[in-house]
Amino acid sequence: MVLRFYKQIFVNFSTDKQYKEIFQDPIQDTCTNIIMESDDSDSITPAPRNSSSTIKIRQGCKRIAKCRYENFDQARFVKIPDSVERIFDYAFKGCSSLRTVYLPEGLLTIGFGCFQECTNLTMLHIPNSVYKIKEEAFKGCASLCAVILPAQLQRIPDRCFFQCSKLQLVVIPPRVRKIGMHAFFGCSNLKQVNFPTNDLIIERNCFDDCSRLERIDLCSYGTHLDEDISIPYWGEDIFYSCYSLVELDLSHYPVHTFKESCFNGCNGLEKVILSTETRELMNDCFSNCSSLKQIGYGSFSDIEDNPEDKFGVDLDGIDGFSSMVFGGCSNLESVIVHNQFIMSRAFLGCHKLNKISLPGDINSWDNEDIYGNKICDIFDSDNVDKLIVRSNLENISYYMVYYVMYKIILRNPGLCAKSCTPTGLHPIELAIGKLGVINRRKSNPKKDTPDELWIYNVIYHYLRNAPWMIFKMKCFH
Repeated sequence: MVLRFYKQIFVNFSTDKQYKEIFQDPIQDTCTNIIMESDDSDSITPAPRNSSSTIKIRQGCKRIAKCRYENFDQARFVKIPDSVERIFDYAFKGCSSLRTVYLPEGLLTIGFGCFQECTNLTMLHIPNSVYKIKEEAFKGCASLCAVILPAQLQRIPDRCFFQCSKLQLVVIPPRVRKIGMHAFFGCSNLKQVNFPTNDLIIERNCFDDCSRLERIDLCSYGTHLDEDISIPYWGEDIFYSCYSLVELDLSHYPVHTFKESCFNGCNGLEKVILSTETRELMNDCFSNCSSLKQIGYGSFSDIEDNPEDKFGVDLDGIDGFSSMVFGGCSNLESVIVHNQFIMSRAFLGCHKLNKISLPGDINSWDNEDIYGNKICDIFDSDNVDKLIVRSNLENISYYMVYYVMYKIILRNPGLCAKSCTPTGLHPIELAIGKLGVINRRKSNPKKDTPDELWIYNVIYHYLRNAPWMIFKMKCFH
C-alpha cells in the first residue's frame, strides 16, 4: 500500500511536462529566468523576478550558503547539481512560489529551516545520501503531500514537518531512532504512519493535532526483549487530538510509561491493547477519549464468550491510575481495579460505568482536601448496578468500606440491597461488621479507621435505603 501510494505520485510527477523541461534540459547560461551561482561563491547573478523563474545552481558548487535565496518568492523550480553536498540554514526559506525541488545524490545535509514556509512546495525526493536534516527544515510547507525520507537517516528533527497540512503518508526509515518534538504537529491530512523499527524515541507533541491519522503500523518486538534493543520511549501529548484513531494494538510494543496526555482528545478511539511490559499511565493519558470502550491486554479474545468476566478497563499489570487518566471517557461501562494505587479523579466524567470490581483494599492517592478530609469520589457514575468486592469481610479494609464503597453507594443507593462480595454479604453487612471489629479493637485502632460519627452516617444511609435488611443485622450485635 505504501509503495503503491508513492509510485503513483512519482509516476505522475515524472511525466509532468514542466518537470521534464526543467530537470532534463541542460543548463543554459543565457537563460533569462535562471539564477546562477559560482562554486562556493557568495555572489549571486540575479534573475528577473517573473512568475517562471527557475533557480539552477552552477555545476561544481559544493554548498548553498545560509539565507542565499531567502524570500525569493518568484522562484517556482530549483535545480541543484550533483556537486552540492550541503545546503545551509534558511537557504530557500520563504520561497512561497517554489513548487518543485530536485535534490541530487551526493547531498549530505539539509540545514535549519532550509525550506521553511515554502507554501507551494508539493513534491520532494530526499536522496539516500542525506544523513542529517536539521530542525524546521520543512516547517510550514502547507502543500507538501509526499516525502520519501533517506534510508540512512537516524533522526527526524524537531518541527521538521510542522503544520505540513497536506502531508498524507510518512514511512519512517529503519535506521531512525528518534523523532523530535512537534515533528509532525498539525499534519491534519496525515492518515498513516509506519514505524519499521522497534526502539524509537518519540518526543512530545510529535503527532499532535494529526486529526485524520487512522493507522499506526508498529514493528513487533517478538516474545522476548533483546538486550541490545532499548525500550521505546513516547513523550507527552504525542497523539493529542488524533480523533480518527479507532483501534490501537500495542501488545508487542513495550512502552514502559505513557506520558501525560499521550492520547488525550482521541475521541474516536474505541479499543486499546497494551503490552504486558507497560507499567504506568500518566495523568490525562486517555482523557477525553469519549468513544473508548475497552483497554487491556491481548487476553480480550479469551473472554469474549463470557461477558461476566469481561471489563472495559482491565489492566492488572499497571501500577496505578493517575489523575484524569480516563477522565471524560464517557463510554466506559465497566472497570476492574487490581492491587493498584488510584487517584480520586482517575475516572471523572465516566458517567456510563455500570459495573465496578474492587479488591479487598485500595491504595488511594491525592484524596484529601485542604483540611485533611478524605475525598474519595473515585467513580463518577450514577448508573452503577453491580458492585463487586473480591474479598470476604475480614480481609476488606476500613478504607474500602467507609470511603470507597460508601461514595459509590451515595451515588447509587440501589446497591444497598445487592450483595457485593463472593460470600454474598451486602454493603450494610460490611459496614456494621467492620463497626463491630472497631469496637473490639479500640485500644489499638488502625491508622485509617474512620471516626464513629462517619460510621454511623454510613449505616444510617444504608438503612434508610434498605430498611428491610435490619433483620439480618442480629448476627453482628
